[in-house]
Amino acid sequence: MIGGDSTIRIAYLLTVHKNPVQVGRLLKRLYYPGVHFFIHVSASVPLAAFQECTQGVPSEAIHFTRMRMRIRQGDFSLVTATLNGLVDVLSTMPEPDFIFLLSGEDYPLTSGEVLLSFLEKHPDRNFVPHQPVTRPNDEPFVDRLNLYTNPLEADKTDVAQNIYTNRSNPRQTGLIQTGNRLLPASRPVPLNYTPYCGSNWLRIKPAAARYILAFLRQYPIFISYFRNVMAPEMYIYSTILANTSQTALRESLYNDNFTYTAPDRFAEMNAVPFTMSDREVLSGSGKLFARKFDETHDSAILDWLDERATVSLNAE
Repeated sequence: MIGGDSTIRIAYLLTVHKNPVQVGRLLKRLYYPGVHFFIHVSASVPLAAFQECTQGVPSEAIHFTRMRMRIRQGDFSLVTATLNGLVDVLSTMPEPDFIFLLSGEDYPLTSGEVLLSFLEKHPDRNFVPHQPVTRPNDEPFVDRLNLYTNPLEADKTDVAQNIYTNRSNPRQTGLIQTGNRLLPASRPVPLNYTPYCGSNWLRIKPAAARYILAFLRQYPIFISYFRNVMAPEMYIYSTILANTSQTALRESLYNDNFTYTAPDRFAEMNAVPFTMSDREVLSGSGKLFARKFDETHDSAILDWLDERATVSLNAE
């Protein structure tokens, strides 16, 4: 039985919007007694199919988040959904030992036993990718901080430097561009924090989640700032945690979430899903999870991972 004698309790916070059958498959792979799933289903899709996909997992382990957001790629809606989900996770008892943020397109590369053994070796770590963003080496990432988001369609967001554009109204766009010189040339992060780029797919302790929520309540200017950042989920959590004055929390950060993403297929925006041709690279990745997968694109790779269910971790 997955879990065995382990006392590690994991709360998985999943953000999903498609492929409910695949989501159900993911839940069944990850379940063991003591685990809990908190599932945010985008308000743009019906909830019923995702409720049905949880069959086969004990009902006491399933929690659908109370507040549903319409998730739009690239804007702040994903951050809002995650923060609301963390509130739900922290309101349950007993408190989990770890909170894992996943999408419905993630899948484990290893067995549950290996995952739990890894966490037992790192009981106080927060696995948060965080790289400082500086020019000129990180020009695209710096630019994202200096770009204002431009909602386009229900599921997409674009950006334009220092302007809000409206593609449905070219005349209005032209007027805004004419006044562009009145807008600031750059947008420094509030509190003079050093910006960090990372990931929203965190594996953190409840104390780190509480710190993020408390920080944003104390400094709502961070929410105002990151609302106008393209893909803010890639910056906001790592920037908050890596700049904290709490030494123990800062030193607990491990600069990896042990999720494999193909370096030539940008993982957070429009990635090409993994297929059976990726077996070798997945098996040699030394990671706990990978993303993205899509059963409608290739379900055989998920079958292969279920059968294999083990990987040699590079983590120390």
